[in-house]
Amino acid sequence: MTARRQKYVWHHELHESWGKERLYFWRLAFFPTYDRTRITEAVSSVMAGNGVKSFALYETLGLYDLVIRVWLPVSKNFQEFERQLEGRLQTEQLQVMDVFTVGSIVRHWPWLVHGSDREMRKPDESLTENAPLLDEMVRGNRVVTGEDAKAAADFVSRKLLAPCPPHRGIKFIIVVTATAQLTTLAARTALREELLNILVTAGDRVAASLYEGSGFGQFLILGGVSEDAFDLISSDLIDPIISARLGPLYGARPYTYVCAGIENPLVFQDELPADPEEQPRAPSARELLEGDEDQKLEVKGSALVNIDRWFRGDGEKVIEDEVLLKGVVRACVALLNTDGGHVVIGAVEADRYSDVDLSEVPRVGNFACIGVDPEFGLVASNWDRYALSLGDRINAAIEPPPTGLFSLLASRVGDRTLAVITVRATAGSWYYVKDDPRLYLREGNATKVVSGPAADAYREAKSAYK
Repeated sequence: MTARRQKYVWHHELHESWGKERLYFWRLAFFPTYDRTRITEAVSSVMAGNGVKSFALYETLGLYDLVIRVWLPVSKNFQEFERQLEGRLQTEQLQVMDVFTVGSIVRHWPWLVHGSDREMRKPDESLTENAPLLDEMVRGNRVVTGEDAKAAADFVSRKLLAPCPPHRGIKFIIVVTATAQLTTLAARTALREELLNILVTAGDRVAASLYEGSGFGQFLILGGVSEDAFDLISSDLIDPIISARLGPLYGARPYTYVCAGIENPLVFQDELPADPEEQPRAPSARELLEGDEDQKLEVKGSALVNIDRWFRGDGEKVIEDEVLLKGVVRACVALLNTDGGHVVIGAVEADRYSDVDLSEVPRVGNFACIGVDPEFGLVASNWDRYALSLGDRINAAIEPPPTGLFSLLASRVGDRTLAVITVRATAGSWYYVKDDPRLYLREGNATKVVSGPAADAYREAKSAYK
C-alpha cells in the first residue's frame, strides 16, 4: 500500500493576519440528482476564480450532501462570492444553501498543546502582528503541498504549521442551535464553556474542533473518530450536549451529519494566498545596489570574513565572530527597531577599494559585487547550507531571536552570488545584540547606537505609533 503523505495546516491566526481571510461554512443539498464529480469540479472552479486557496469539501449523509469550509479573502465581496457559488451550482440541482459565519475558533485540535485538551499553541505575536514576507508564505505552502518536506520541521517548531495526520476514520459535523433566548454574552459564554468541557472530557478519543459563530447554528463541531469508535460520537458528544444544563434552558440541541465514505474530505487544501501579483516581492541585489545606502539599506562586503584582512592583509579568508556581530547583526537589529529594510551581503564600495584590483568583479552603481561565494567553503558546501548556517548565527546573536522576522535569499549579479536579507519592521518589540544592552537604530545611511535616557525617549516616542 502506498504511504499516505503527511498533511500540514497553517495556524488559523495566520489565515487571519497574513492571509487576510475569514472562515465560513456552507451546507448544501441537491435534489433530485447529486453528481459528486461535477459538483466538486464546480465548487473548485468558483474557489479558484475568487482566489480562495484554503477550502475543504465534506460529503455528508442525510438531508445535506456537502459541507464546505472556506477561508474567504476579506477583499472579496461576500454577497458576490455567494451569488457566484449559488449560480454555478444551480445547474447541478442545488436546492438548499445556507452559511455559518465563524466568529471565533474556540478549539482547533491540530493546535492543542501536548497533554492538554483545552490550551492551543500559538505563533509568536511578532509574527501575527506584522505583514508576512512572501517567501515565508511560499515556503510554507510548499510544505503543505508536499513539495518541500525538509522545511516542515522549521515551520512546525515556529508554530506556523501543524501536522494534521491523515486517517481513514469517521468524520462528523455537529451543529448546535439554540432558541432566540441565547442572546446575551453571558448565555453564549456559558454554552461555549459547556461544549468545551464536553470535548475536554472526551479527550483524545475524539479529535474535534469547536467554532462559534452565527447563521445556521451558534456553534459547530468538526471532528473525527477511529472506525471502531463510531459510538463515541453519540456517547461522548451528542448525549452530553442534549443533557447539558443549558440545553433545557436555552433550547440548545445538536444536529449531526456523518461524513460519507472513509476518504473525507473530498477536497482539502490549506494554503495561504501567497500571490506574487498581490504580495510584496523582495527586491534583488541589483535593484537595491542601483541606489545608495539609506534608511532601509545596509551593504556589507561579507557576513563572516574580514574584508580588509583578505584584500589588504595576508589574503586569508578566516571567519571572525566580530565581523558578524559588528556588521550584519547590528544592521539587522537596527532595522528591526526602526522601519525594517534590507541588508545586502557580498558588495563593497568600489571607491573604498580603489587600490585593489577588482577589474574582474561585476559592478552595480557604486558597488563592486564580490559575492558571498568565497564564504561557502568556510561554513558550507552550497547556498542552502550557507543560508541555514548564517540564519542560525543571526538568530543566536540577537535577543530575543527574531525568528520569522527576516528572510535570507540568494541573488545573482553576473557570476557572483549575493545574499539579500529582508528585515520586517516590528510592532511593540525591541531587539538587542546579545549581551549588549544598548539600543541600535537606523538613522539615514548609518547604524546608530543609543543608551540610557536617549534610548528610553526613543522607545517611548516610537511606541506611540508602532
